[in-house]
Amino acid sequence: MKSLEGITKKNRERLREMGKLGGMVPRLFLLVLSMSFPMLCSSRVASSGCNTEELRALVEFHASLDYPPWAGAQLHWNGTRCCLWEGVGCNRNGRVVKLDFPGQTFEEYYPDYYYPTNSIKSTVAETLGSLLGLRYLNHLDLSGIECWQPCMIPDVVESMRQLRFLGFPVGVSGNLPRNIGNLTKLQVLVLPGSGLELVDSDIRRLSILVSLNRFDLRNALIPRPSDLGRVLSSLPRLSNLTLSGCGLDNSFLRHISSNFTLMSNLKHLDLSANFFFGDIPDGFQNATALEFMDLSRNEFSSSVPMWFGNYRNLALLSLGDNFLEGIEGGLGWLLSSKKNLRYANLANNELAGEILTNQSMLMSPLYGGDLKNLRFLFLSANRLSGEIPGWLGGLPVLEYLDLSKNQFSGSIPSSLYSTLNLRLLNLNGNQLSGTISEALGQLSNLEHLDLSGNKLSGTVSEAHFWKLSQLSYLDLSDNHLTIKMDDSWTPPFQVFFLGMGSCSLGTQLPRWMRTQKHLSELKLPNVSFSNQLPEWIGDMNLFYLNLSYSRIIGPVPDLPTSLFELDISHSSLIGPLPESIGRLASLINLYAYDNYINGSVPSFLCKMKSLWRLDLSKNNLSGSIPDCWDTPDLVRMDFSFNNLSGPIPSSIKHLNALSSLHLNNNYLSGEIPHGLSYCDLLLILDLGDNNLNGGIPTWMGGDTLPMLQVLRLTGNELGGHIPPMICSFQQVRLLDLSRNGLTGSIPPCFGLMSGFNLFDWSALASRSNFTSQSPVGVIADGQREHVIQFMKGVNSDYTQIALELVTILDLSSNSLVGTLPKELCNLFGLRGLNVSHNHLNGSIPNRIGDMTSIESLDLSDNLLTGNIPASISALTSLDHLNLSHNNLSGEIPKGSQMQTLQDPSIYADNPLLCADFLQRKCHSTLPPGYSGLEDGNDRGDKLEQLSFYAVMALGFGCGFWGAVGSLVVNSKWRKAFFEFAARVTD
Repeated sequence: MKSLEGITKKNRERLREMGKLGGMVPRLFLLVLSMSFPMLCSSRVASSGCNTEELRALVEFHASLDYPPWAGAQLHWNGTRCCLWEGVGCNRNGRVVKLDFPGQTFEEYYPDYYYPTNSIKSTVAETLGSLLGLRYLNHLDLSGIECWQPCMIPDVVESMRQLRFLGFPVGVSGNLPRNIGNLTKLQVLVLPGSGLELVDSDIRRLSILVSLNRFDLRNALIPRPSDLGRVLSSLPRLSNLTLSGCGLDNSFLRHISSNFTLMSNLKHLDLSANFFFGDIPDGFQNATALEFMDLSRNEFSSSVPMWFGNYRNLALLSLGDNFLEGIEGGLGWLLSSKKNLRYANLANNELAGEILTNQSMLMSPLYGGDLKNLRFLFLSANRLSGEIPGWLGGLPVLEYLDLSKNQFSGSIPSSLYSTLNLRLLNLNGNQLSGTISEALGQLSNLEHLDLSGNKLSGTVSEAHFWKLSQLSYLDLSDNHLTIKMDDSWTPPFQVFFLGMGSCSLGTQLPRWMRTQKHLSELKLPNVSFSNQLPEWIGDMNLFYLNLSYSRIIGPVPDLPTSLFELDISHSSLIGPLPESIGRLASLINLYAYDNYINGSVPSFLCKMKSLWRLDLSKNNLSGSIPDCWDTPDLVRMDFSFNNLSGPIPSSIKHLNALSSLHLNNNYLSGEIPHGLSYCDLLLILDLGDNNLNGGIPTWMGGDTLPMLQVLRLTGNELGGHIPPMICSFQQVRLLDLSRNGLTGSIPPCFGLMSGFNLFDWSALASRSNFTSQSPVGVIADGQREHVIQFMKGVNSDYTQIALELVTILDLSSNSLVGTLPKELCNLFGLRGLNVSHNHLNGSIPNRIGDMTSIESLDLSDNLLTGNIPASISALTSLDHLNLSHNNLSGEIPKGSQMQTLQDPSIYADNPLLCADFLQRKCHSTLPPGYSGLEDGNDRGDKLEQLSFYAVMALGFGCGFWGAVGSLVVNSKWRKAFFEFAARVTD
């Protein structure tokens, strides 16, 4: 200030001298000019620099920020003119009062997603201490900065008592500062953390912040949600509330919805991604001042209440990702009279019927024009049907329309082609038919067009795209379209995604695709080129290339070195894999199965460090598998259905990330290598139909492969006993040891393998808002995973979700002896049991009816005796049964399910079985299925008991007649016996 005063005095002296010498300047002008100089100079000082202490604090803060390699534009603070720096605000005196780095809360496609916009990450949250030098700071928003390392909320925040706005970085953890109540002026508190926990003491501290009008908390742990609801309801000025992803339940809802004052004050309410379920509370109808409402990603069911129509001020309404089944009053009533509404999201619910068509009169702009500001409308992933109404095309500022994954039929309404503001049009996954009008070409603002998965037909030409210069995403896949462009055509657009699968493109890759310099994803499955790939495809900058089912012929050409994923499966490629594939340093997924690729497995595959999934199955590969594997991230390897020979390579032990290994249907020999025990993340191990010998390794069990779910060793030359360790697999649900040379008995401990008793989680997963996972893990690469398994008398290809549900135990075609363990009846979740073609004896366990999930039961070609237990009638899921070629006897049980199993071949070669449909009458008075004995395992005990009783009876008879007979024969003995009896009586 001293320097400023000096400048002011100096200028005043100059003005006086000018007045004396010239005498021509009016005194009023001089007065105004002299008064303006301090203001001008003050402004100049504020814009050219800032207080030394504040400058030092800002420089120190800037130095604490770290920029990861993938960060966007870095924050450049150069020089000393800090009031002009990005994110810095000063008052009229040049004091720093504002640091503003906000996170984005309204993104065009997903407004409920919160993310940092500055792409910079703080090293430690303690660097906030450097800001203590900013003594005039009242606005501190760092919610656009993400913590690069775990960062705790520092207590130093308590000293910033002048703060009115406080926004912490994304990822803060820990608890609120002990004395946060010192911030008595605080009006806005933003906590976009991921490791934050609000315990009881934190909640009590919030109650002190009586000036708070905005509270924003995301992804935090709140042990007692009801207490938080009670505290928030007591804050008199709260009008903006965000509690997204905090694990809240209905107890919290009850507290806030019952508070009339809170509901009346609320203008912004975000309760997305919590655990609310059932009806939307009626108390919400008092929140008539709401401008922003997000209840998405919960489990609200029933219908949207009628009183939602009373929210006149809403600008954003998001109810997506729930289980809402209807809208009381219809969609028209819900959206009408909302003149400020810009965004409406009801996607991923269970809305059904023609709710759009039925409300056409009410919704039409001709009848009120209530939706003149609507820019975003998302209704995807419901069950909406009928035709797409024409009034949608009359919405004047509509930019984003997503009606995908519904059941809409009919043609695309012509009015949509006139919605010139459209930037996104997504109609995929419906039943739309008819042709695509050339009027599409006039949507000059269109950026994203997805019409895939419909029944559209006709020809698409250059005219459809003549003004689409902004187009960056184009998907016309899975229709009946013919794409006909001139070879010399140059598209007006540059797309990054292009999908034309199942369309007719001609006999080779169209030349116009070569012009797409920004193209990163090209999906052309099932286009039937019947030609070789052009050489120029190697010059494209593709990340993802899918040419599966496209009948490409000839050798594999050189491909773009930028590829992350390559799918050339189900074609007619011949010859060996070219060395150029080994130069694809970024390749993650390689799918080349079901071709005619021959030669050996190239060794360069072993060294592709980035590879995750490798599938070369169903080809003509020969020779041995190279023993050089060093791909640490490989999760799936499939060489099945080739002509490979030799041993399984020992270097497989280095594939520590491997979760799925398919080497089945080859000619591999030798023993199962111990190196597999190092692959402790394996979920699927399929070594079936090879020439492997030796025994089942004793190390193979739950301790070494704890996550294994599928084990197939069928069709080899394995011998010896089944090791008991195999019973320690507690997650295996498909175990196939069939068609080997195994001997000994079936271990009773099979009945303790809990993996066979998994509940049907698929129904639960299909209703979940979260990532669907099985209770025992996720099948690797589930969209392509498959297992060929013998079940119900045929080979079935179990793929995707079916593989996650199947539970099978197959021990057939071995040399197993002994009885069928009654412990197997504990496997109530087993769906398929096959022990046929062995040498099992004894009877069928009486508790067979406890296997309530069984669908296929094959006990044929054994030495089983006794009756068929009556409990078999309780197997209501049983639809495949084979008991033929045994020594079973008695009447075949009757029951509703058994009435469907009366094919005589099921019971063939059991001459002592009887039933009307076998044309053998039963004469026994005993009930069907009664054997008179317990399970076959108890037969020895029963015979022992019968022998004991027989010996006792014989001994009694001999003793009795030995004594009594002597009295009958000898008169002297008889006389002496009666005299003795008389004396004893007296």
